[in-house]
Amino acid sequence: MRKYAHLKEPLHRGEGGTVYKIMYYATPRETYLFEYDSPDAVLCSADLYYDSLNDLREEWDGLIDRRGWIELGDPLPGCQHDAFLPLRVKGRDTGSPQWGSYEILKDGEWVPYSIPSGKLDPDSLEHWHFERTESACNYLLSLVLQGKKRATFSSLAGYQLSGEKPPEEGELSVITDWDGNPRCVIRTVRVTQLPYKDITFDLAGREGEDDTLESWRNSHEKFFREEGKELGYEFSEDMTVVFEEFEVVRILP
Repeated sequence: MRKYAHLKEPLHRGEGGTVYKIMYYATPRETYLFEYDSPDAVLCSADLYYDSLNDLREEWDGLIDRRGWIELGDPLPGCQHDAFLPLRVKGRDTGSPQWGSYEILKDGEWVPYSIPSGKLDPDSLEHWHFERTESACNYLLSLVLQGKKRATFSSLAGYQLSGEKPPEEGELSVITDWDGNPRCVIRTVRVTQLPYKDITFDLAGREGEDDTLESWRNSHEKFFREEGKELGYEFSEDMTVVFEEFEVVRILP
């Protein structure tokens, strides 16, 4: 199990740097805490071992912001536990690690990946918003800002017909409110394409919108039918949807 959280205030550790967010990885046998030296860091700057998850939570629960602990899926096989993306050190699988060089798992293959450097500039990123009405847009945004919504579904046909490319793992973008005001920066953590009919509540529940799969299907079928009429595709149980999981790396003023 992995969960992450942003701190209320940066924690200064002197020569050890500053901590902005944390993640824990807990199993019945071990519990680790990873510290990150910027709100948008992909890999940890330090790690700590704890005797139990209770000990870890007792020390850190009072330091995290109002969003609390946000669930993050377990790392894929071969990927680093502290990474927000499916990353590994290049060569580590062969016993000859090239420290400082990384690979990302993309479409089932390991390809080179460079850790972003430099100051994050939200103005340079793609801006977008949820839904097709003001009330729905701003409601879903509020779920993201509360840490309740950490994923979204889109139709692959929608991307193709509008000339937009589907999200890619590692991308940063800005979610705005209905009026176009930037509200937060997110990083796409994982992208999965699957038939609409194969969506389970384990996936749908990560959107934070519904309590049952039935209610989720009702609202999303309506959305896809309306979008399909506008863009020129027909909803079906076999249509391909794009499931995007993301993390909020910065809330904007």
